[in-house]
Amino acid sequence: MSTLELKAEIHKKIDALDNVAELIDLNLSLDWFMQQKLTDEEKTVLERLNQAKKSADEGTGILHDDVMKEAKQWLKR
Repeated sequence: MSTLELKAEIHKKIDALDNVAELIDLNLSLDWFMQQKLTDEEKTVLERLNQAKKSADEGTGILHDDVMKEAKQWLKR
């Protein structure tokens, strides 16, 4: 079975699901499966990106100009 055929088969099975709880369960299972494929470094990067997004959404992040100003101070040392 080729990759395309296998993907088509998986899509058909997913399309046959109508129960929201089953779809949520499948989505969480796929997320877990994909997370297991990541390296520790990739997991750390994703955690940092998620935290950065959360900070930006909450308005608790640091403005780019402020980061650059501090970086320039450190570079002068």
